[in-house]
This record gives sequence, C-alpha cells and structure tokens, in this order.
Amino acid sequence: MTHTQIRLPLSALFLAVASLAGCGGDSDAPPGFAKTSQTITFTQPAAVTVGGGTSTLVATSTSSLVVAFASTTQSICTVSGTTLTPVAAGTCHIEASQAGNGTYDAATTVAQDITVNPAAPVSGNTGTCTTAPCVDFAAVGVGLDAFGSSVTGAVVDDPVDATNKVGRIFKTTTSDTWGGATIYTTLADFSVTPIDLTTTKIITLRVYSPAAGQLIMLKVENLAGTEKLEAQATTTVANAWETLTFNYTTPTGGVAFNPAAIYNKVSVFPMFLLPLSADSTYYFDELKYTASSVVAPLTPLTFASGYKDVPGIAIRSNEDGDVGEFNDGTKTWGVDYGVAPPSAGVSNWYTGLGFAPVKDGTYFGAFVKGPANGTVNAAGYTSVNIKLWGNSELFNLQPNIKMVLQGPPVSGCSSNSGGAEIVATFKADKGVVDTAASYAVPISSFTVQAACGSGTTVQTILAAIAQVNYVLDVNNINYTTPTGGPWANYLNIGSIIFN
Repeated sequence: MTHTQIRLPLSALFLAVASLAGCGGDSDAPPGFAKTSQTITFTQPAAVTVGGGTSTLVATSTSSLVVAFASTTQSICTVSGTTLTPVAAGTCHIEASQAGNGTYDAATTVAQDITVNPAAPVSGNTGTCTTAPCVDFAAVGVGLDAFGSSVTGAVVDDPVDATNKVGRIFKTTTSDTWGGATIYTTLADFSVTPIDLTTTKIITLRVYSPAAGQLIMLKVENLAGTEKLEAQATTTVANAWETLTFNYTTPTGGVAFNPAAIYNKVSVFPMFLLPLSADSTYYFDELKYTASSVVAPLTPLTFASGYKDVPGIAIRSNEDGDVGEFNDGTKTWGVDYGVAPPSAGVSNWYTGLGFAPVKDGTYFGAFVKGPANGTVNAAGYTSVNIKLWGNSELFNLQPNIKMVLQGPPVSGCSSNSGGAEIVATFKADKGVVDTAASYAVPISSFTVQAACGSGTTVQTILAAIAQVNYVLDVNNINYTTPTGGPWANYLNIGSIIFN
C-alpha cells in the first residue's frame, strides 16, 4: 500500500487546534455541567449585654456546608467561629457567608443586627469584704469624719445598689482642695484596725467617681499624726465602680515608712490639692488591707466625760450624747432632773423621783447615749469606770444597780431597747450626797441579756455600744422620805470611761 503524505500550511494546523478547544477538549467539567446554588438561613440572635457573657451564632446552608460569620462592627462586637462577644453598647452587625465549592456556588450573604445593651451597673459590694480588716460601710459602727470647708461625709445607699451601704464624700467648687474624710470603725478616736505595711505595701479601695481622671489620695497614719504615708491613684471610668490600688512602696507624701509605727488611721482625699470645675460626689466601699500583728495599746475610751445644758434642746454629755430618765409610771412625785454643779470636781447630771408604796415591777433609771448619739467600739476593754452617787435616803440603802449596755436598734429585735444588750449588777456602796463615788465594773461581770443581729456575745455587743443605762428595780428603791422631801430617790450620773 502506498501512503501519500499531505503537507498542510501552518495556518491550517492552528485552525485544527482551535477547533478541538472549542469542543471542550481541556475543560475540568463535563460538557453541559452547571453548579448548584445554595441559600443561608441565619437565626436572629437575641440581644446581649456587655459583661454578660458570649452568645452562640446559628446559621445553616442548603448545601450543608459550614457557614462563616464576620462582624463589621468590631468596636461593638467581635466574632470567633460561632462565638459572639459584646464589647460596647450599640448595634452589632454580623454577616453570614458560604463561599461554595466545586459543586455549589457561593451563597448570597445574609446579615443580622443584634442589640448590645450596656453593662449592668456593678455594686460597690463585690461580696469579698466579709472578714476583718476589710472595711465595709454596711457594718455597724463604720463611718466617715469629714474635714475641710464645705466638705461632707456620710454613710448612704450605694448609687447603683440600694441594698448596699457605702461612704459618700461631697465637695463643692469652693471646698478646700485638701478636704476629705477619715474612714473609721471606732468612733471615739476615728481609728481602724492597725494596717500591716511590712508584709505588703498595697491597699485597695472601691471608688465611684463622677468622671475619669480624678485623682484620689489615700493617707495612712498613726493616731498622733506623726507617722504618715500617702499614695495616689486615678479613676479610669465615670459613674461606675472600680477598684483602685494604692501602693506605698514609694509614697507620694508623708514621712519614711516606720515598721514600728502603728498605722491605724485612714483618710481619703478626692481630687487632692486640685480645683473642681463642678460640685462633685464621690462614693467609697471595701477598704482592703492586711491587718498588722502589732497590737495597739488600748487608750481610755471616753463615752461621757461630763454634762452640759443645751438651751432650748436638752441635757447632753460633753460628747453630745443625749441623756434622760425612765420609770414604770408608778411614781408619786414628778421627775426632777438637770445638770448639777460639779461634785468633788466631777461634772454630772441628776434625776430624782418619789415612789410609794412598794409595788411589784416598779423601776426607774437613767441613760446616757454615745458620743454624738452614735456608737463606740469598746471590745477588748476590761472594765467600765463610772462615777455615780445620790441622796442619802437612797444610797444609805447601798442599792444594787443594774448597768445595761445596749447596741443600736436591730430590725426584728424584741429586747426592751430594740438592740442587743449586756448587763452587770454592782452594789452602790461608796457614796452619798456630794460624793463623787467611783466604780470599776469588770467587763467579765457582764452577761448577754438580749442577742440581736450580729450582737450575740459580750464582745460582739461591746463592738458597738450606743447607750449606757442604770436601772434600780423594786427591791432597790427608797419608799420613805425621812427628811420630808418628795423626791426620795436621786441619781447623780458622772463620767463613763472604758479602760
């Protein structure tokens, strides 16, 4: 067989190749193949809250391929996988997409808007200030002593949590820039449990400030004010609680740290030495520090040093505690009382009544309230030293007198005073008219007469004493008047000091 060679021009060869390509000779899919479309179903997410946790995004595709999520509002919310994290209040915009593959076309993007609510207000109470020496303003006896012109301090409701008590300092634009307040747990000397700055130099304080960038100074010192250290911190948020840290490693003021000093006084200074552009209110809670193992010696604690007549008001102690008498109503002669001339140099006040005849349940007595009608912390003292005397008709009987120390009112307490009470009895055998007789009543002789609230033991009740009472019962009252006077029972009340 004879083969005949045919020579074609080069242009014809190019035409043949082009014809093959036109027939799909190099395509990755068979002739006539088309990808399948897919759609996304994106479940509307519920609203979220800043600080309230994350949320899981849910979306599916008709292709069953995994749907991807992306946030176009990163300042409001972020996404990682299917987890959405709220960042700030606002509208969070999330897009759901599916890119497709060799079988499916890319899906049309579906978007959802999600409401991000602002963070819920956070209380000054973190729930961690449950043991001493942490100072919690909800505790009995805790207070603020303000200083500086137009500066006030008080214990009030938390501005975001009415169930919590906090300290408040108010300053005006005309207040002294050095003004502030001393935080105390013992009213008598405005002190707190001694602070240990040997183990750690850190103290923290919860602060609620009207603006960010507010300078807060915290000073710790001894009661004499000769040993003192200052540290500063700056607020970072407005109208919200935060915990500020005060580091005394390098104090901003005061004198050098003295490891032998007893630092038991704390004062806070909002915007220390800086002017205010507007009247401002600051709130404080949870003063946390390490307690010192050095025990501060107990100095005499004065409940009442003497008495004064306040015109148009009442008789009060020199410490501005109210005084008064009480009786069962069976008196035959009216009550006589007032401030008496000093007896043996002792400032005192008196009350007198007449009783006749003997009747079961008869009693009378006198009371003195704490300084400024507040409380004192007498825990740890070993005796209460008093000056007490009266007329011969009564005191020649050497009556047994009940001394009742009571705490502040407690809701639901069924005691006569409405608060926890401890009681001791002593024989008044040292004095008659114009004799300033002194008695030292041992704390060890007191027993619990009424347990209420946190006052369940002698020492816990002593931690907040609001009132001292002297009571004479039916068996310790004079019912005769041999001198012819109507008031046969007189009590003269002198000083009351814990030692």
